[in-house]
Amino acid sequence: MAPTGIMNSISRIKPYNLITAFFICVISLAAAFNSHAAAAQDVRQLVVSNVNDEIDSNYKNCVVVQKSYALIATYWKSLDVLNQIKDPAYENCEGLQESYKKLCDSMQCQAAEISNYILEEMTSSDKDIRALKMFSALYKSKAVCDRQPLYFVCTPIIKKVEYLLLNAPEKFKIDMLEISSVDDFEKQYFPGYGEADPQYYYRLGRELSSEITDSYWKEISTTHTQYDSVESEVSREHLFSMYDDPDIDIMEQQGPYEKIVDGVPMQCYKVRFMVLATITTVSKRKYDLNRVWFELLRNKYSILMPSKWEVCGKTYEMHEFYTGNEVILKQVK
Repeated sequence: MAPTGIMNSISRIKPYNLITAFFICVISLAAAFNSHAAAAQDVRQLVVSNVNDEIDSNYKNCVVVQKSYALIATYWKSLDVLNQIKDPAYENCEGLQESYKKLCDSMQCQAAEISNYILEEMTSSDKDIRALKMFSALYKSKAVCDRQPLYFVCTPIIKKVEYLLLNAPEKFKIDMLEISSVDDFEKQYFPGYGEADPQYYYRLGRELSSEITDSYWKEISTTHTQYDSVESEVSREHLFSMYDDPDIDIMEQQGPYEKIVDGVPMQCYKVRFMVLATITTVSKRKYDLNRVWFELLRNKYSILMPSKWEVCGKTYEMHEFYTGNEVILKQVK
C-alpha cells in the first residue's frame, strides 16, 4: 500500500497528468524501499561482521570451520582455472582440463569429509549439533558467491535429515534441533540454499591486505628418519632375518666362514648394511591465523564475446601459517 501523503497528492492532480503522477508514485516508493533496504543491509553487514569475528576466533578449535575455509579456497582456485578454459584469449590451455578435474574432485572429497563429520556428530549417542551450528553460522555469514561450494556440504546433510525424519524419527530425536520438517531444517540452518546469481560469474582478484587475527600453539607429532651405515659380523640365522627387515638394506656380504663364539662353532658372515633409524617427537609449534582479503570480480553471463571483469566488492580467506617456532616436548620410540 502506498503512503497516504502520496495518494492524497495523486487525487489532486488533473486526469491528463495521471501518468506523470503514477511515475512519481513509483519513484517515491522505490526510494522509500531502497532506503529501508540500505538500512537493513547495514544491520546485516554488522551482524555478519560479528558472526565472522566469532567464527574466525573459533578457527583453531573447530575442525568444521578449518575444513570449510579450505573448501572455499579450493573453489576459488577451480573457478580461476575454469575461467581460463572459457576465455578464448587465454592461449596456454595445456593441462587446464586435468587441473580443473583434480580441483573438482578435491572439492567433492573435502565437502564429503565435512558433511560426514557433522552427520556423525548429529547421529551419535550424544546427539551433538555444535558442529552443525558452527557450519551454519559460517554459511550464513557468506555472500551467495561464497556459498556455492558450501552447498556440496549442505546437500547430503539435508538428504540425511529428510531420510531420518521420514523413516527413522526415533533415531533423530534431538531436543535442541527443534524442527518438524526438512523444509524447516533447511530454512533454519541453510537459508537461501541452492541460490546463485543468474547474471554474473565471479573470481578472486588481486590480494588487497592481510592481517593476523590470532596466534596459537599446536601439538604436532613428527617422525624423523635417517640412514646409518654399519659394518659387522653376523650369524647365519640373523643374516636371514635381516633380509626380511624393511628397515635394513644389505650392501655387501662376505662368507660364510666358521667362527667359535663362546666355545660354540657357528656360521658367520661379514656384512655392510644401511639401517633406517626412526625417531618420533611430540612438539609444540606456533601458528599465525591470517585473514587475507582479495578483490571480488564479476563478469556477465553472455553467449557473445566475454565482457570485462569489474570489481564488485571484496572477500577474504583464512590461512594458517607456521611461524617457525617449535619446542620439542618428548620423544616417542
